[in-house]
Amino acid sequence: MFTVLSFYRVKKQNTDKFLSLNKLAGEINMSYGAINHDVYLLFNRDAVNGLTEALQLGKDEDLLFGQIVFRNKSHYEEVTAQLNEDEQIQLLSKQVSELIDTSNILSASFISDR
Repeated sequence: MFTVLSFYRVKKQNTDKFLSLNKLAGEINMSYGAINHDVYLLFNRDAVNGLTEALQLGKDEDLLFGQIVFRNKSHYEEVTAQLNEDEQIQLLSKQVSELIDTSNILSASFISDR
């Protein structure tokens, strides 16, 4: 498996809209073949102090964690190539960039086997 993990800092007043946009993006991702697309809102900020400090999470921000799963790296590349051509995903990306500072997104890719 190949998975992309992302952490998002979102102003509390924008969290619901961010989640809504991500739900739509997830549906599009999965329509192009992604196995799964989920976004989670941090449940207990105090339990992960080190993480929130490392990510410089402000008191007026929520921390969200996103995960998109693919069969393997080549499957990820195929889906991503299709997404790059999708006008709806481009519009959603623009709307997300109006809600959050995208330079603060922390993302990494992981594989489950070599």
